[in-house]
Amino acid sequence: PWRSARDLPATLATFTIVALLFVFFRAPGFSEALHVLAGLITARPGPVDADAVIVLAYCLVAVFGIDLAQRWAHDDAAPLHWSVGARGAALAALAIPVVVFSGGTPTRFIYFRF
Repeated sequence: PWRSARDLPATLATFTIVALLFVFFRAPGFSEALHVLAGLITARPGPVDADAVIVLAYCLVAVFGIDLAQRWAHDDAAPLHWSVGARGAALAALAIPVVVFSGGTPTRFIYFRF
């Protein structure tokens, strides 16, 4: 986690690069990945999946909560020091979106494409 405002640009740059590269790993082909990136750049209108928005919001809250716990404890490994019950509850809460929203069309794992 970034410690000061001067670390924020590097953090945002790393996140942006990783997010853009994930598009190429998830897309069926290179042209589809470019089509997705073009849609992101042009901000063209299109349908938004409500389930995806719910999962995104849930994950943002969870990551923000873990980051706050680390900052308050001044320790990056703060969640490792929680009691077994608290860690189990946190992991169970993070697994909820996977269980609830995973009922879509099955897709093959990414490495089976190579």
